[in-house]
Amino acid sequence: MIDLGGPLAIIMFGLWIYCLVDVATSDRAQVRNLPKWIWFAVVLVLWVFGAILWLLVGRPRKAFAGGYEGDSAATSSLRQAPLRRPRPPSRADRAGEEADVQARIAERDRQLARWAEEDRRRSIDASSDVPPRPGPDAGAGPGPLSGPGPASGPGPTSGPGPGSGAGGAPGVPGAT
Repeated sequence: MIDLGGPLAIIMFGLWIYCLVDVATSDRAQVRNLPKWIWFAVVLVLWVFGAILWLLVGRPRKAFAGGYEGDSAATSSLRQAPLRRPRPPSRADRAGEEADVQARIAERDRQLARWAEEDRRRSIDASSDVPPRPGPDAGAGPGPLSGPGPASGPGPTSGPGPGSGAGGAPGVPGAT
């Protein structure tokens, strides 16, 4: 008789390696019946039996021009394309994004500087000895348009000032 042990072992080893590579390179979304990593373990541990199981039960169906083998026209249109990961941004994209970020940072720095200057001006105005200008309904009180103040001597505008608690109205003659 003819001894087929050597060539048959080489064929089985080749089938096993082919199935391991096929499992590893198959699309995860199209592997049938079990997750891809389990199929890889089955083929690895069960050797030729795992390879045969992969080919019969787990392997994705081969594609042909109209869709997948065994699909009807109705089901081939319903099959979804496999999901693809988005590509990482290229160096040009990252450089453009970095320039945008730097421009936004510079604009915010300018805005912060403007706000700091406004705060500085407000604090100087609040701490200065110059009285604020009277508004249209402020009446005749101490200010640039009211005439001589208490430092110039007695007169119609002298008397208790606002906040003195005396109840007098400054700048109004005869009001006590």
